[in-house]
Amino acid sequence: MKKNLCAKILILSLLFACVPSYAFAMSDAASPASSFTDIDGHWAQQAIVAYADQGVFSDQGGKFMPDAAITRNEFVQMLHEALAINIQYFRAADIKEYFEDVSNEDIYAGKLYDLATMNIIDYRGAFRPNDPLPRDEMVHYIMNALKNRLGGSLPVNQDLPKLFGDDGQISQAYKDDVYQAMLLSMVFGRGNNLFVPKNACTRAEAAVMMERLNHAILEISKNVLITVSAIPGADQIIMNLTIMNNTGEPVILNYTSGQRYDFSLLDANKESLYTWSADKLFIQQLSSETLAAGEAIGYSEILNGEQYLSIKDQIAFMKASITGQSSSIPIKPEGYLIPISVSSTN
Repeated sequence: MKKNLCAKILILSLLFACVPSYAFAMSDAASPASSFTDIDGHWAQQAIVAYADQGVFSDQGGKFMPDAAITRNEFVQMLHEALAINIQYFRAADIKEYFEDVSNEDIYAGKLYDLATMNIIDYRGAFRPNDPLPRDEMVHYIMNALKNRLGGSLPVNQDLPKLFGDDGQISQAYKDDVYQAMLLSMVFGRGNNLFVPKNACTRAEAAVMMERLNHAILEISKNVLITVSAIPGADQIIMNLTIMNNTGEPVILNYTSGQRYDFSLLDANKESLYTWSADKLFIQQLSSETLAAGEAIGYSEILNGEQYLSIKDQIAFMKASITGQSSSIPIKPEGYLIPISVSSTN
């Protein structure tokens, strides 16, 4: 059985009601760091002043040490401040729920707990708070934060750029994040087009990434945002597609039939296992849809029953497509592909 839902909405987060709601507001900058004595003229000075809290980086006698490796706990504190997170819990938070090597008495524990609760820091076990943070892992957390602030997956309307010369050294789990960040002009290759993913992120680089993160949030939120999500379960999968008009002008979508969207489930080789529209007929008629400024339209389909169970263990990706065209926004004709996993629902 498949269930259809198509509804215009004014608040994008309504489509993500299954995700916990967090209260936080973005600020343009964290605590000022103008008293650092070693950043004058540094290429990252502006970002350091805006996003490096003097209290966090107080171990060098007033120096920031911009080219020193940032530790994992320092990065957590900087990211938490950059996002201006404020979560109110109904019970005492215990960092041991997430990490075995962090104590609730550690100065950064509360901030780490928040980021883990929001799944921005999305692994569990040993946090290794004093270890340096590799560059590819750093980008992964930045992109997690960006997706969290924008309500889901990010729209990328371009093909993948040319691979970095050291692409093979990027952890497979972080590769999509690195390339998505590159498409958004948040990261760039170094000399000879190298990303050096396993090098430790420096304090200066971390500060600049906070600046670019907040810039990306502001810029993307001014545009038309296309988000895609899939929620797999033991006996069903919910597939979502949203178009949110964050511009100040109406956006017109033109269609050649009654079909507005499509969903496909793919295997690890990106071969089709299921397509929502395969057994449907649509009226052939020119039509249009207008999204006013600040308005969104959302489409959701549920696949369940035997049809889902027969392919459940093979599903690796979902592709959502917009079947119309628009002169106002670039629509990716091949659709929007996201990885999904149903292994945890067995």
